[in-house]
Amino acid sequence: MRRIDRKRAEALTRVLEITGVLTEDLLISAELFHNSLLAKRPASGIDWDLAFSAKTAVRALFAHVEGTSQVMRITTSELAEELGLGLTRQQTLELLGKRETRDGSIVDLRLSPLDGWKLAAKRFPAVFGVEYQLEFGPHWQALKDLMEVRKGLTHPETLEDLVAVNAFPNWQPGFQSYLSSVGALLTAVAAVVPDADRLKMSLELAAHRYQPPVPRIFKAEGMSVIAGHPLRTLDYFKEALFVLMEDTGRSMRLSRDLSDESSESFFGVRGQFGVRNWVRTLVSEMEGTRNMVAFLIRASAGRSEFAVVDDDQVILDGRSWVDALERSMEIWTEQFGKGVLRRDRRLRETIYGLIKLRDRLEHPKSGRQLAVSLQEMDLIMGGDAWFRELTNVMELGESWSQKARASLETSTGA
Repeated sequence: MRRIDRKRAEALTRVLEITGVLTEDLLISAELFHNSLLAKRPASGIDWDLAFSAKTAVRALFAHVEGTSQVMRITTSELAEELGLGLTRQQTLELLGKRETRDGSIVDLRLSPLDGWKLAAKRFPAVFGVEYQLEFGPHWQALKDLMEVRKGLTHPETLEDLVAVNAFPNWQPGFQSYLSSVGALLTAVAAVVPDADRLKMSLELAAHRYQPPVPRIFKAEGMSVIAGHPLRTLDYFKEALFVLMEDTGRSMRLSRDLSDESSESFFGVRGQFGVRNWVRTLVSEMEGTRNMVAFLIRASAGRSEFAVVDDDQVILDGRSWVDALERSMEIWTEQFGKGVLRRDRRLRETIYGLIKLRDRLEHPKSGRQLAVSLQEMDLIMGGDAWFRELTNVMELGESWSQKARASLETSTGA
């Protein structure tokens, strides 16, 4: 085999190693979603199991988008010079999710998942000398709408983000549109690789048909209306935390059930999917709790119940949600609560290990990086313990009641 053919085969093998795992995850999540839709609906109220299965499917879909895009872009950047692709420095940095500023600094480009996928589809075929044009069919908008759903799940800021209503009408067209485009691209590049059939490339398309959307679980009130009334703010806050906590509980039970049903247990395809989904859901609960606590704090400050100082505002708005969550809990105990904030430095270190694990699962460089080991379960359990201990202070004391009463009296003119 010629050197260029060997390099191309290695590149395709690397990509298929990751897409194979991620496709299994995606099809398992689609199966769970489908089965949940076929299950008996509750007589009234929200079907939380159905809502959770929809969110699980969306998380798996964009894990596929990001993982596939990442490995295609990294592989292209590594082979660009040897294969003479003629990429500029800026184009090479772009493949790595970076850009160069005017002063020569290298900073994150922060591509959206779909922008990253479009870039991968544009550059990766050149490794194989193939001209390929990504088709933006009639269902591309559905995929974009699903990306907004996923953004709300990963960084939830409102209760509507957590319900994922828009997942239902957009799942079927978005899911099949994306997998069709991945399959078409890989088929095109595999055509120029000798003996590509030995790579066992396969991307299945599930033919499920999905039913109408889940009903909303709250009134469509504006956030300013909710923030303007202390009791409405509290109800909204409690509902959001309930959804976040229940999602994590469901993901943990799903992980256990999938491991139990597999002959390979934890290390089986379904067992590994379960634990990856648990990691994503747990970190989303942490980020979502940070955002909801910050909302309650800002709502209270907006009603002039107390003032948020500039330094705290910087932390609450900062990129480090771990620092923001810890400071939010401090403000809570100072302004609303009656508990004492305790910090365990050993547990705090595990949370960064958990975040690193989540990021590795979202942006794998090889198939091995998608595997979760038994040792890494310590990170998951430790991160969860840190979070539960930190948020254990979320009890309301007399200070909150006094602030709420004063605010209500002011608003009613009593």
